[in-house]
Amino acid sequence: MLSTRQAACRQQGRELLAPCDLQFTPGKVHAILGPNGAGKSTLLRLLSGEWPCSSGSVSLSGRELRDWPLPALARQRAVLPQMHALSFPFTAREVVRLGRLHAARRSQDEAVLDAALAVCGVSPLQQRLYTQLSGGERARVQLARTLAQIWDADPATDRYLLLDEPTAHLDLAYQHACLRLARDWAARGVGVIVVLHDPNLVLSYADCACLLHQGRVQACGQPREVITPARMRQVFGLDTELQQGADGRIWLAVNPQPLVPAPR
Repeated sequence: MLSTRQAACRQQGRELLAPCDLQFTPGKVHAILGPNGAGKSTLLRLLSGEWPCSSGSVSLSGRELRDWPLPALARQRAVLPQMHALSFPFTAREVVRLGRLHAARRSQDEAVLDAALAVCGVSPLQQRLYTQLSGGERARVQLARTLAQIWDADPATDRYLLLDEPTAHLDLAYQHACLRLARDWAARGVGVIVVLHDPNLVLSYADCACLLHQGRVQACGQPREVITPARMRQVFGLDTELQQGADGRIWLAVNPQPLVPAPR
């Protein structure tokens, strides 16, 4: 279990994330959504251990993150950041290899690299320089690096993928491919925590959703219970309607005219 206990983040006198108690279980896709500046990336940084909590704590498998040795933590959770800046002239394969620095079984590196490149659809790009790839190609290479990091971690331990807006630079087909991949990893017992902006992607792929607004948790639970017209009106200032397709799937229809100015 990856969980927060009254975890909060304050920087330069500004509260970026109010104290929150959250639980993220293995084997599920957990979506975090909310407007720009809501605290989504801040929460992910606390969950990854990149930033320390100003107060409260984050624990993995009952052990606070600050007590984990970094190599051991790297084998249990992998992070895909929002930005993919890398100026070194590495090939795409070399970038993915960075995910294997703390792997327990280095003898499997080449097989893991081949598999991670293949599932992310970037095998044909592996010998190209990363700096010459498009934004979407870089995003898929970085996703492969993230998967390679925990690919062969002990399945008896809690493993997590923390993905910050993984669909941001992807075209429509690859957005869905990325989230199908997230579901596949959840089916293998991995906890996937993903920051998303599109509520319909959350409704389609997530098991749980957490809605943030102005640094505070507004709601957590099943996506169709969290993503409601009332909350979309409150948080985004949008007039929306939940609709159900013939196959039973729920999706959110958005009135293109803003109802009120977006909350700030």
